[in-house]
Amino acid sequence: MEASSSSRSVGSIRSGEFSMIEMKSENFIVFLELLHRA
Repeated sequence: MEASSSSRSVGSIRSGEFSMIEMKSENFIVFLELLHRA
């Protein structure tokens, strides 16, 4: 029981982290552009 529930939560966490990383990378690119303009 514990193993199945933990693996399920890990899968959701991984997908959530991936989406967060995508958003962070986009914001990072915009941040770099602002730095180059400044």
